[in-house]
Amino acid sequence: MLRFGFKNLRHEGSRGLFFSPLPETRRGKLLPLVFSLFFIFLLLNANTAFAGSATLSWTPPTTNVDSTPLTDLAGFKVYYGTSSGNYTQSININNTATTTYQVNNLTDGTTYYFSVTAYDTLNNESSYSNEACRTIGTTTCNSSTNGGGGGNSQSADISGGGGGCGFIKGSGGKGSEPTGLQASDLSIAMLLLLLILLRIRNGSQKTKVKVKAKVEEHLSLNLLPLSFILFFLILILGIPGFVLAETGIANKYVGDKGIENDPDVIFAENFEEGSLNAIKARWEDITDNGVLSLNTDVQSGSSGKSSLLMTHVAGVTPGSGGSLYRRILPGYEQVYFRMYVKFDINSAPLHHFGANMGGNNPSTSWPVVNAGYKPAGDKQFWTGVEPYGSAWRWDFYTYWMHMRTNPDTKFWGNSFVNDSNLKVEKGKWICVELMMKVNNPVDSFNGEQALWIDGKLWQKDSQIISHLGLGFPKGKWVWDSWIPDPTGSPFEGYQWRTVPELLLNYVWLYIYTEKTDGSTIKVWYDDVVVAKRYIGPINTLTDIPSPPTGLKIQ
Repeated sequence: MLRFGFKNLRHEGSRGLFFSPLPETRRGKLLPLVFSLFFIFLLLNANTAFAGSATLSWTPPTTNVDSTPLTDLAGFKVYYGTSSGNYTQSININNTATTTYQVNNLTDGTTYYFSVTAYDTLNNESSYSNEACRTIGTTTCNSSTNGGGGGNSQSADISGGGGGCGFIKGSGGKGSEPTGLQASDLSIAMLLLLLILLRIRNGSQKTKVKVKAKVEEHLSLNLLPLSFILFFLILILGIPGFVLAETGIANKYVGDKGIENDPDVIFAENFEEGSLNAIKARWEDITDNGVLSLNTDVQSGSSGKSSLLMTHVAGVTPGSGGSLYRRILPGYEQVYFRMYVKFDINSAPLHHFGANMGGNNPSTSWPVVNAGYKPAGDKQFWTGVEPYGSAWRWDFYTYWMHMRTNPDTKFWGNSFVNDSNLKVEKGKWICVELMMKVNNPVDSFNGEQALWIDGKLWQKDSQIISHLGLGFPKGKWVWDSWIPDPTGSPFEGYQWRTVPELLLNYVWLYIYTEKTDGSTIKVWYDDVVVAKRYIGPINTLTDIPSPPTGLKIQ
């Protein structure tokens, strides 16, 4: 029986990983197999000679996105797929001198769409170049020359030439580099395996990594000065009003690119699906009536090219607004809900607005909010982040089992920040993040909620007032408004629920008005992320390469 393995492969704590050599007889049996596999992979690589190809060329960037000189360009990535803006394959080119590339192994009769990015030595990747396409083996295709995010298509009848689509015959030469797992990569792997199998005992002990010794050497450093520094920092952080900046999930993803794959992310919506119908398919309950549309206005740090615009003309547009609602199941005890929002400089005040998050027991596939009524602790709780009408200031709008009434004894959403200085800046993109945490156990008041604007908690009079929980901040109730006051009483905390089944299980974007005076509400949304821990603003690192330009097919 053929046995694969390393006879004495072992790991000795921190002493490193090493191999003992195979006996000569076993090496002799394995060598023919290794060389056979190596030859098979070479044959597989040669099969690309019979597939179609497309030769791309582009102009490399010379500046970063902030117009500073690009001095650390490291390579390019070619992306392609069979639909515009949807690139399912990629090829890495780690050579800055390569500005022409032949993509092989393409299927006759299929239209391929191509785009190229550039990346630097820190692997900061640019946005997509313009898009070019070719149909393999036919004389027509859909031409798209917009950026990689897609664009309008038009019929074209082209045979050759530069950008756009053209007629490509099957290539008669060997491919430059097929996609997916490459034969060259496998060949290298087989050679490495061969070297391991042929390893000789002499000198092998010299290559052991002395990890343990290195650790002991570093631990012998005098740590007393570091201890004094840490003690001093603890004293500084204890000063009232000092806010330690948080680093969120978004810090790992330049332009939010790839954030949807983070293990702590529950849901992400960047409105880049290419059509409004495709976006609606990702949400459970939609109110449109002509209010929703895709728009090219995006904030500068985003990696996307589209946002969602909600436009409502009071008394003209049917209904009272527009919305997107969906559940986040199975439900969570703590959720962070971040979005970017922009209010048109001339937008009329809103009666209500969401980011809105909460829980229903049982969960519902449509919004269930009973304005004017106090929720039961076994049924519902929710909070909206609102610009508070003509006041244009940020605050919570909260319904829960211990909410207060206003002077007319009605239960309207309770507010908690109540600071006119926390202004909504119209005409600019704003990062809004809401956190809610349910009480646990259910008879406790240790629930919390917090609001960040552009990554900052709001503080006043030496206390943070946009993060509330059991014992913080200090203040007093005036009817249905909590008024922060450092001379007041500690906040009682939130008992959001009385049963463990009631969890945070929905998010909701919406605009709402009761006016019929012809006034126009206009609000953009983008880069929505729902997660299990703090998200933070988009990483807007500006020293990333500009995209390549002038992509065309030769």
